[in-house]
Amino acid sequence: MIPDVIPFLANIAMVAHADGTLSATELGQIEAIRKEMNFKKSDYNTAIRLVQNGEYQLTPVGSFADQVKNLEFILRVAYTDDDLDKAEIALILDFCKRIGIHKEQLKKLLNEVLSALKQQGKVCPSCGVENSVESRFCVKCGTNLVASEQDVQVKFEIPQSGIAIEFAESTAHRSRKHSN
Repeated sequence: MIPDVIPFLANIAMVAHADGTLSATELGQIEAIRKEMNFKKSDYNTAIRLVQNGEYQLTPVGSFADQVKNLEFILRVAYTDDDLDKAEIALILDFCKRIGIHKEQLKKLLNEVLSALKQQGKVCPSCGVENSVESRFCVKCGTNLVASEQDVQVKFEIPQSGIAIEFAESTAHRSRKHSN
């Protein structure tokens, strides 16, 4: 039994959030881990909030076995979206150093995690259903599994001056129907 659930989950989310976002696939994996470990949804929500608010630092939790399990989940989430950046790598290596995991041990654990991920589908962050690896949308609820609002930042600039062109509804399609 993990003694401190919130830091355990926050460690996982912290590494995934190192690039500034938590993707839909990362959130889906964290939710799957929450269910797998029988953690409360409120603990999950608190951990995610701590990380997103920038109020959290990686913290080894529990026994050595708990810490290795935490590292396994960190790797699982970090590699779930095929987008591992330098900040995530730095946090993973720092966590390994804190808990006493050596490079060879990390490589072995990483190979096991990557092998398991290849066999696993994408987990929906909304409903928790596992979808095929190729799925772009959840088969149960339709949630976008490729990008989420947290992933996409759109900036529109409205010109202060210039000419606007407004197009009326096209009648070309109706004209063809009547001429046949």
